[in-house]
Amino acid sequence: MKLKNNLDERQEMAMKKIESRGYWIAFIGLLAVMVVQFFIDETDMRAMAGEWTVFMIMCIYTLYATLKEGIWSRTVEPTTKSNVLYSLVAGVAVGVITLLVKLKDFPQYPMTCVMVGAAGFILTWIATFALLQLALVSYKKRIAKLEEEPEDEE
Repeated sequence: MKLKNNLDERQEMAMKKIESRGYWIAFIGLLAVMVVQFFIDETDMRAMAGEWTVFMIMCIYTLYATLKEGIWSRTVEPTTKSNVLYSLVAGVAVGVITLLVKLKDFPQYPMTCVMVGAAGFILTWIATFALLQLALVSYKKRIAKLEEEPEDEE
């Protein structure tokens, strides 16, 4: 059953903006809560399973929905160069956080902690880059398909 929409075009656009901001507040807030729980409160990952599940559902839905609509980003060009850059940022973040956590837990083994941090950087960079490249290929295929489809005339 479809309910009647009582909003005019201006109100509909305002509602979409409100919903979008609410989504991003929830997304960033959920990520922040998980980071604080894991790194500051040292909460076990099993205790965060619910938050992690919701966060991943939000991530996967957003990725699927934007790729389906042929949308990459408002501000980032879909290129291999940008994928390298963002993968490096993710790798550095994970590497530094891993290094700091390990140094706190095992201050007597600094070189081992550096190696673990470096491994975190390398693995994160490779995984992130591979996933971004896979998304880029899917995006380009989808754009090509959308451009082939005739536009609906009303």
